[in-house]
Amino acid sequence: MPKGTVLFWKDNEAPKRGGFGFISPDDTPDKRETNVWFGSKALNGLTVRQRDRVDFDFGNYRPGKGPSAAHVRLIEDDREEITTLAGEFET
Repeated sequence: MPKGTVLFWKDNEAPKRGGFGFISPDDTPDKRETNVWFGSKALNGLTVRQRDRVDFDFGNYRPGKGPSAAHVRLIEDDREEITTLAGEFET
């Protein structure tokens, strides 16, 4: 089961639409190309925040958009320092 760090989560104000976010998987050669998208349905009621550690299953590959995650689960309460295209987060 892949593990990773939540890069981003955005709640949507429209309740029917839910929210979405991205996970940076641990085992990837190039972090810029392999961020995994996930929607609120993948959380099954779980609340996540930026830098939370999660494990997940890969869902469907979205043509033109990349991989998606299903069954996202929180695995730790601590956060990891991660680098994104916009810069670094401090731990």
